[in-house]
Amino acid sequence: MTEKQNFEVICVKSIEELKEIKAKDEEKKGLKGDYLNLILLLILYFFQGITLGLCGVIPLIMVNKGVTYDKQAVFSIAHWPYSMKLLWAPIVDSIYSKRFGRRKSWFVPVQYGIALCLLLIALSSKYLLGNNDDPDKTPPKVIALTIAFFILVFLSATQDVAVDGWALTLLSKRNVQYAPSSNAVGITLGSIFGGTLFLALESADFCNSWLRTTKSDTGIVTFESYLLFWSIICFMVTTLVWIFKHETDAVEESGEVELGIVKTYKMLWNILCLPTLRYFALILLTINIATAAADSVTKLKLVEYGLKRENIGLMDLPILPLQLVLPWLVTKFGTKQPLKSSYYLYPFRLVIILVKPLMVWWTIIEYKNGSFSYAYYTGIICCLAISMVSRYCVGMTVWAFMAQVSDPLIGGTYMTLLTTISNLGMSWASTVSLYFVKVLTFYWCPNNGYFCSKDMKIDLSTSNRTLLSDITKPYLNVNESISSEEMIIPSEISAFNQSIFNETMNSDIVSASSNSNEFILIDGYYVEIFISVILGIIWMILIRSTVMWLQSEPKSSWRTSKKVPV
Repeated sequence: MTEKQNFEVICVKSIEELKEIKAKDEEKKGLKGDYLNLILLLILYFFQGITLGLCGVIPLIMVNKGVTYDKQAVFSIAHWPYSMKLLWAPIVDSIYSKRFGRRKSWFVPVQYGIALCLLLIALSSKYLLGNNDDPDKTPPKVIALTIAFFILVFLSATQDVAVDGWALTLLSKRNVQYAPSSNAVGITLGSIFGGTLFLALESADFCNSWLRTTKSDTGIVTFESYLLFWSIICFMVTTLVWIFKHETDAVEESGEVELGIVKTYKMLWNILCLPTLRYFALILLTINIATAAADSVTKLKLVEYGLKRENIGLMDLPILPLQLVLPWLVTKFGTKQPLKSSYYLYPFRLVIILVKPLMVWWTIIEYKNGSFSYAYYTGIICCLAISMVSRYCVGMTVWAFMAQVSDPLIGGTYMTLLTTISNLGMSWASTVSLYFVKVLTFYWCPNNGYFCSKDMKIDLSTSNRTLLSDITKPYLNVNESISSEEMIIPSEISAFNQSIFNETMNSDIVSASSNSNEFILIDGYYVEIFISVILGIIWMILIRSTVMWLQSEPKSSWRTSKKVPV
């Protein structure tokens, strides 16, 4: 080897050593220099949570106003933009003003749009939700509500694309793993302020019991005043970010040629063709196959067996501190190999699934006793807390892996692609799990002499008394016809919640016919939980080698080297 070659080798080694020393020095800094950026990320995600929380309380308001479930389904269209944002994510990532800032070019106008939308909804709230002061008790305008909140959620989803991409460059490389924690904490806080806090402050009973000495027929806030407040706050925060926050562009720093809209879509297609992403997408689409029933059906079963929905919401509040701290802990101790960590934590998730049926069974026992004890509420809160820990441990580590492999040059599009696939995995699994509860419910059919599994019929004309007939069946002849006005609840079933009775008499209920001689032998929820755990074990066995391979792949395998033609 010549002296020149020896010199070149020494230079290369020296450069590598300097890079290692620099990397170690960067790691020692921790969050130093990123605290303000982290707070900004929390605020940006917080406003996403506000809009999601407000959108989530509308169905509850409409239920109280007697809106039927077919119209509730119409309003659910307002949530669709979050599942469709991938369609315009490349546009958000490609069109911007260099002078204004790549992410601020979208964030600022969209955030002003959210503030304006909140203002308009607030000013027209009496028309949209119906005016209680009107003697005719005008019902909510479901179509108008759907359009208004569709626009609001569309703007929020667009803001989400911009902020997800901004998070990858707003934080330094050593702290980029804190982006998912900021997302989880910010949206969680925002959802609580937009949903739970509003329901509490708008409730006259809650305010009279806990917040004021002089009783009133109304809560501290109204829907109109609450939206006006957040509209003003949103406007002020957006203005401050616009004026005082300056951003640097990853494209400028790297010196690479930026992509246009068409090129970005082609790049997105090339990313979808990457072997690593295809296998990771398979994991994201199937990871919820074992947990969907426990996550989607359990709380519905608790309500079905007598627990008030508002109490379920209040039981989430004691675990809020844990919900806020946990993402940071998971990020701090599980980000070196996040995908592998999520795999090893998955058995813990499966064990917790088996606790959910015990919660439902305990609810049935307590309901029959006539009231829910403090021990019951304590036990349910503990179960919910443990379930949340298991869900966050798996979910946040997967999210951290997504942040690690995303390309910052098309960060918004890349992250949106991965989160869209993840959301799709949750959506289809949840839908299937809800459907199969009915299919897997077995009934004893005395007329046929065997047990069977069949769909229960919907009879809206008799729905006001069908569910009640199951409650009172031991006290009445099954063929006896009795009107809802003449129905008297026996003292033996006084344990049934009066609010459930009132809802039964005034809402559309899916139940068996009052003249039916069939009754539930096995609840499909329990069957589905058992099947889900078995599927989860099989999934872990099949997916193990793929997880280990994906975790060991370098970041270059997640970047497309294929050139996009002009």
